Amino acid sequence: MKLPLRAYWDLLSRHIRPQRGRFTVLAALLLTSIGLQLVNPQIMRAFIDSALGGGELRTLTLAATAFVAIALVQQVVAVTVTYLGQSVAWTATNALRAELAEHCLGLDMSFHNAHTPGELIERIDGDVAAMADFFSQFVITLLGNLLLLVGILAAIFREDWRAGLAFTLFALVSLGLLGRLRDIAMPDEKARRKAEADMYGFIEEQLSGTEDIRANGAVAFSLRKLGILQAAIFKANYRAHYKEWLIHIVMGISLVAGNLIAIGSGYWLYQLGAVTLGTAYLFVHYMNMLELPIYSLTREM
Repeated sequence: MKLPLRAYWDLLSRHIRPQRGRFTVLAALLLTSIGLQLVNPQIMRAFIDSALGGGELRTLTLAATAFVAIALVQQVVAVTVTYLGQSVAWTATNALRAELAEHCLGLDMSFHNAHTPGELIERIDGDVAAMADFFSQFVITLLGNLLLLVGILAAIFREDWRAGLAFTLFALVSLGLLGRLRDIAMPDEKARRKAEADMYGFIEEQLSGTEDIRANGAVAFSLRKLGILQAAIFKANYRAHYKEWLIHIVMGISLVAGNLIAIGSGYWLYQLGAVTLGTAYLFVHYMNMLELPIYSLTREM
């Protein structure tokens, strides 16, 4: 069953509400981190233009010190955001695990005859762990990188509308292309999760029936079945990683094209006298920054 993102969020939102305070702090730190990432290249642009213009050593020293200080603060903020995101997500999903376990224990025997304990453990713990990983990164990666993407494009438009238009078209084309590749990779990822659940269910059955298996001489059969299940996981993993490799290749080609756009537009505008050399550097720096939000948005969605 394919559920929209909204359904997953509704599932966890009631567990996140008790953590509103930490969630607010997390959002504030996230915005601070994005702001620092956008400001630092501006300082480097000012440093380059000042150095080329024969600026005073004191001014250059202050700019360099500010650049290093902001970079260090940004790293501290990023670590804090990651810690809070993990804490909020795991607190919420641990409550969800307890609810799922209680629900399963209350179901009738027909359900438990159809689903092995190993499968249920994998679903309650493994699948919820995947949700915890996603939601711990939801604010940090998905929302944060979306805001970073918008912030970068707005900063470039502020410098020159022609460069801003070129960067925006590049971002839209890259997101669209990677989104199509994501769609072809998702079925294999789902198959991998199912294959793992099947294997854990089988292992639990075999361990609980060890004496019967040995008494009936079925050890070889059990090992052969285990090999078949592991082969299914290997096949699904191979396909999923192959599709992920394709996405990395396309991302690499996209980044090269983006750098060519940044260098070409910066050089052209510099020749026209519309921007300084520091601003041309700014275009290249912001283009490299676009790689992370574009790839992360695709991966998380």
